Amino acid sequence: VSEVDGGDDSDNPDNGIDNNIPVTVDPGEADTGNDFVDRLPDAGIDIEKFTNGVDADTIEEAVEISPGKKVTWTYKVTNTGDVS
Repeated sequence: VSEVDGGDDSDNPDNGIDNNIPVTVDPGEADTGNDFVDRLPDAGIDIEKFTNGVDADTIEEAVEISPGKKVTWTYKVTNTGDVS
């Protein structure tokens, strides 16, 4: 077992407060010191476009719009990841 020294250094030139604690790790293991930030975020987004209320993903599903007719586009945006 190896011990990693910690504690606030009174000779710290930045005059800040260091939040250090002693950590004990087994031989061959490493202490990253920041377990909560080692995980990369998994961002994801899904965007669906509706034409006059129809979600047409293929040409066969597409809505025909005559010239001069009203058209409404609606977008549904969904967060599919773990980032807010």
